[in-house]
Parts: sequence; C-alpha cells; structure tokens
Amino acid sequence: MIDILHVKPIISIQHIKKAFSVKNHRFEVIKNINVTINQGEFVSFVGPSGCGKTTLLNIIAGLESPDSGSVIISTKPSTEMLGKVGYMHQKDGLLPWRNVLDNAILGLEINGFKRPEAHALVRPLLKQFGLEGFEEAMPWEISGGMRQRVALLRTVSYKPEVVLLDEPFGALDALTREDLQFWLLQISQELNQTVIMITHDIEEALILSDQVFVLSHRPSFIIKNITVPFKKNKNERNTTNIEFANLKAELSHAIRQ
Repeated sequence: MIDILHVKPIISIQHIKKAFSVKNHRFEVIKNINVTINQGEFVSFVGPSGCGKTTLLNIIAGLESPDSGSVIISTKPSTEMLGKVGYMHQKDGLLPWRNVLDNAILGLEINGFKRPEAHALVRPLLKQFGLEGFEEAMPWEISGGMRQRVALLRTVSYKPEVVLLDEPFGALDALTREDLQFWLLQISQELNQTVIMITHDIEEALILSDQVFVLSHRPSFIIKNITVPFKKNKNERNTTNIEFANLKAELSHAIRQ
C-alpha cells in the first residue's frame, strides 16, 4: 500500500464519455467516469464483459479520444502522451524474428535509443524478470509465462510514468497466473511506477491493487470503489482470511447488480 502522507496525483480522468457507431446505430460505451490516481498506485478496474474497460485504457493511453471529458497525465492531455505510457495487452505481441533480448528492448528503440545502448540498459534487468540465460531464445522456444515476462520488461524498460495492463495474465493457466501475480507484485513495488490494470479476476485485483474500481454494465460508470485495506505481501496470499473473502464477495455482488 502506498504511503498516504506522500501521495501525489498523476492521472486525472474527468467526465469521460465515449460512444461508437456501428451500421448507423450509436452505442454508448462509457457514460461518465471520474477518477483520480496517485503516483505509485496500483489501480484495477473490474466489470462485466463489454462494459468498456479496454476502451477506457485506450483513452488513457491516448490511442482514442473521448467524446467529452479529459484525461490529464502529469499536467498533459493523454493525447500528448502517446508512446510515453507503457501499454501491455493480453497477447504478448512478441516479434517472432527477434530473440528475447531484442524483443525486450523494442520500447527503448521506439523511444530513440540505439540498439547497443538499449541492450546495456536491459541486460541488468533480465535476472530480475526471470529471464537470465534466455537472452538468445526465440519466442517459440519459451513458455507462455516467460513470454509475458518479456512483454512486461519491454513495457517498463524505458521507465514510463504510467503502465497500463490489459488482462496481462488472462490467457495463462491458473498455476502460471498465480506465479506471475506474485512476481508482478514484487516488480511493481520495486519499480514504483503507477499501474492501471483491467481484469475479470476479482481475486487478482485484490491481491495486486491499492484501489479497485467496479464498472457497471454498458454504458459504464463507476458503481463502487474500494481501497484495499491490507498490505500487499509478495510471499503470501491473503485469500483465505475473512476480510479478503468478504471484499471479494462485495465486489462480485456489485458486478452482478
């Protein structure tokens, strides 16, 4: 949990609305979302399928513009932060012709670093990300969990202030997912970056997050917000205590309303 005595707002999402037109029919996806996120926080959005979670992430990333409202990141509109916000999708998106190391430096290269300089910056992080010894491995030679580690290393290596995670472990089996939740918890605490994650997994949101926001059915708005009251523990899950079970049930009920 972050130090509440030293919080600093970094993201302001104000009165966001978004609709799409499909075959001359207008579908309102986001009705009205207002959120302030502090520097160093790990925040999750949960909600039913189709409620606009990914659309919200795209707006925060600057990939889409809202119909009305604004997203401000470090005093700048999100549309001016395109490429400056790390964004990791559910699919790892590794380039099949690049090895692990060269996939991991892609974010740095896009941000203007020369390959030798990018290699020098990423190599010391390989052990931390559980990839030491696999630098020359190709994507098809490593496991799904390792591919996700490479994708996250690629996302955070150029040190964006904000990291967006779109169902980062959704395609993995339960045991691998659990291992990577522990690992992400450790990494996020060490890197101290602001993280926004969307997930369908309420338990995952409670394990990793400082705050959890519940979105309604489409058109979405925030129907519940909780501050996770227990400390994150990278070595032990809190999922068996009563408080955790009650919060999980409370969030599940809110989603089903």
